[in-house]
Amino acid sequence: MCLRPKTEPCEPAFPLPEPCHGHKADAFEINPLRDTNPVRDRARFTRICQSQINHKTRKQYMKLVPFGGSRFRLLAVLWVAALMTGFAASSARASLWQLQDDFELNAPSTWHFEHSAVGGGFLDSSGVYSRSPKTDAYVYVTTGFSSVGRIVSFTPFLPGRTLNAFARIYLRPWGTNVKVNFEVIDPATWTYVSLKTVTLANSPTYQAVTTDLFVPYKKEVYVRVSVLAGNGTQIGVEVDDLTVQAQYY
Repeated sequence: MCLRPKTEPCEPAFPLPEPCHGHKADAFEINPLRDTNPVRDRARFTRICQSQINHKTRKQYMKLVPFGGSRFRLLAVLWVAALMTGFAASSARASLWQLQDDFELNAPSTWHFEHSAVGGGFLDSSGVYSRSPKTDAYVYVTTGFSSVGRIVSFTPFLPGRTLNAFARIYLRPWGTNVKVNFEVIDPATWTYVSLKTVTLANSPTYQAVTTDLFVPYKKEVYVRVSVLAGNGTQIGVEVDDLTVQAQYY
């Protein structure tokens, strides 16, 4: 029997800030490969326009210029500009592949639940607790572990081609100190390709959990969210909005 409360409404996730001129409001989320810790956090959602970035970067490097000479200032500015140009050129050469799953399309045949002892899970299409638009998965456990997962196939995978990938999922915990494994598994050997373990406090909002960058050595991986039992009291998580992204050349 699931003990999830049915009275508390699901509050929306943290809002994005107002966009800068010429920049999309979700620009922070477009290329998370440039950020090793893109967890959705209220304090980090402060928009800095490109002009401000250039100004701040220039000002920061000016502090390192000895004697304050104009020649050194010019060299510092040119050096920073060269670094930024080189990084942009490197990114431009790479191709990007992405999978997004919001649990709305063929979720019953795509996602699979399992548990080891006392626990379980189900798809909830009521829209009460989902992040977007109306379906999410709920996984709960009292003893052992419970999980939900799916196969992800990297379409651009080829022998000899290196992919740099990451996965992100949004979780809303129920209970205190909810320990969750966000796992990327080789389904052939059932060994970890990537593992991210987090402990979440009870919250009315979804929290993003992102793996470290990993290299898939096979075309298919199994992406899974597992809830680990704590002190014998039922705990659980709402699971929604999976993103898997890979960069390759």
